[in-house]
Order: sequence, then C-alpha cells, then structure tokens
Amino acid sequence: MDISQSHDDVVEHADFYDRNSSPQYTFGKRLFEQGLKLTEAGHAILDLGCGTGSLIPDLVKKVGPGGCVVGVDPDAGRIAVARKSMSTYRNVRFIKGTSSDAFYLEPFDGVISNFAMHWVPESEIESTFTDIYGMLKPGGHFAANITMQPDSIANEICRLTTGREEADLMCWNCQPPSYWQELSQAVGFEVVRASEEPMINPLQDVEAFLEFVHAYSDGRNDWRALTSDELFGVLRKHGIQSLDEPWEYHALRVELVLRKPE
Repeated sequence: MDISQSHDDVVEHADFYDRNSSPQYTFGKRLFEQGLKLTEAGHAILDLGCGTGSLIPDLVKKVGPGGCVVGVDPDAGRIAVARKSMSTYRNVRFIKGTSSDAFYLEPFDGVISNFAMHWVPESEIESTFTDIYGMLKPGGHFAANITMQPDSIANEICRLTTGREEADLMCWNCQPPSYWQELSQAVGFEVVRASEEPMINPLQDVEAFLEFVHAYSDGRNDWRALTSDELFGVLRKHGIQSLDEPWEYHALRVELVLRKPE
C-alpha cells in the first residue's frame, strides 16, 4: 500500500473492496460449511486475513455466544470497516496485523484464511504457517482458500495498469496443491485435503468484474485509467463487446484443510 495515502483514501478503498468482494465470500463460506469440523459451538476461531469481515457473522453463528472470533488483517482501512460494521457483536474483536501479531492470543480451535495466503511473499510463508501451527490447539484445524491461478483477463488488465509483465500480477505466491502440502507437512500439520478447485463466480456484468479486480488490489488496478482501445483490446480477445454483458470470474484455487496432531 502506498504510504502516502491518506486515512480517508485507505478507508475508501476498504469500503470499495467490501462492496465488491462477493466472489471471495462465496467460496469462503463454502469452505467451512462443506463438512469441515472447523467451527463448532464454543470454539475460538481466528480469521486470518479477514479483510472487511464478511465471513465474521457466519463464523459467529457457528461458534455461538460461548465462542469467540478474532479477525486479523494488515490493512488498516479494512479493519476500520470491519470494526464499524461488527460493533454490535460482543464476542468478536479485530486486530490490525499479521500472523505474528495474533501468535500471542489465546490458542484457537480453528483458523480460517480466505484468499489471503497468496499475498504472503514466499520468503515469509513458512514462518506464517509455523505461526498458525503454534496458535492452534492440538486437534485444531486450519482451512484456507488460496488462489492458484488468477483470472486471465484480470492479469492482462493488471499488466496494462501497472506496466509490469509478471505472470501473476493479481497474486504474489500462486502455487499448486503440492507446494502447500509439502510446506504444511514440513511445519508439522496433517494434510486433510489439498486440492485444486475451480473458482467460477457469476457477476452482474463485465463492469462488475472489472470493479472486483480494482477492489482486490486496493484501488491500484483501475481499469478506468485505460483508454477505450486498451481496455477493449483486452476484452475483445475474450469475446467481450460491451461492459454490460453478463460475466463470470474464472480462476483456480487451492482448497487446503490441515489438522494439528493431538
């Protein structure tokens, strides 16, 4: 994030992200609802990389009044939005920071991370997984959605708006299931599942898709900064003729479910 951004800019980008992050929410909710023993009544749950807290109400319902949910995110604006929107919840708290800042909190029954681990640089990912392992109670689970391959149109838009040519500009550490499985086992986890899954999410139209790409990058990849020829040069290669066509976000994700041994 640009450190020259004002507080208002940071919160504005967070609000914008909150309004346009439905693709992530859909798969995050699916992650802990499809048969995972992650969230039960009375549990203490950590949402690592919680963003604006879209999953928090669902997690609170799972743990009930006897449990608690902690949301951690390094983005000050997103934490501010989360605190404001979740202010009525008595068993929820938010912390601006990373896994190392959550390490000294109470041990957790489960940790969930929804499309955040691919933003952790490869040089820091092992220490992050070690932190998560240390936070969990024996028998606790860590479940994560991790982008494996971003949407190809999104990457092309990012290349134009940033002037950079890297293969995966939408993420920093996109890796296949085997990478995450080996890393997890090296830290000490039992791997319950490490699978490649499609990430297909219907959006209202092409413009909504472009807004999601913009929001996902804290406002850096603004498609409106492109000329019409630049924008439609990308879109027409994929058969898109107008911004109001219905569209779907297509990517690949890794669904990772780990268990800390008893």
